[in-house]
Amino acid sequence: MAKLTLAAVKELFEEQTKALMKEIDDLRKEVTSLKEKLSEKDADASFPPLPTSNKTFADVVKTSVESVLQQEQVRNDVILVNLKDDKKDTESVDNLCNEIGCASKPVATQRLGKEKDNKPRLLKATFQTPFDARTFNAKIDEAKKSGSFSQPRLRCRPGRTREEQTKFSSLATTAYKLNMKAREDDADESYSLRPNGRIWKFAKNENNQWRRVTDWEYKPDNTNSGN
Repeated sequence: MAKLTLAAVKELFEEQTKALMKEIDDLRKEVTSLKEKLSEKDADASFPPLPTSNKTFADVVKTSVESVLQQEQVRNDVILVNLKDDKKDTESVDNLCNEIGCASKPVATQRLGKEKDNKPRLLKATFQTPFDARTFNAKIDEAKKSGSFSQPRLRCRPGRTREEQTKFSSLATTAYKLNMKAREDDADESYSLRPNGRIWKFAKNENNQWRRVTDWEYKPDNTNSGN
């Protein structure tokens, strides 16, 4: 993903300006039409007030730019799960990078959430670029598959915006319900929510081994049958 530049922000301003100006023009035409219709009614007729907004043009543009900046920034983040909370976060992640052969090191680390006695908090590692973050994620996966990784319980996922996290939490609930339904039906099916936000379906083959059902795709109206 390309790094956000001043030119990109300028282009965003121009696009938002065009869209808002068109919307304003459409609203003006609608208001004019409504006024003409109102003038044709009896003077004592009552009509509900037209909706108004306290947001200015600058507020809308500012919100749009902040949203884009947040989406760009979050791509630099990696969330680490089950990394020991020993108050040496930067050193711990640097050691991980050395172990998995990742040349890029995070520029910042931050623990998320409240401290718990029996479980380490999530750790957010921020890299210089989205490419560095993806590379770290990929190398962690490779190391875990090799079977020689020093922290097999460690899991990583890309950073998410607040909206993306809300959607992910909803999908996690859906995957849980699908698994519960499969268990109730005594079906040889299993569902897993992947870090990319997709739900995968697994089924046992003739050798009683779990395999992904590649032609199945979750849709809101799907049942656990995968139809």
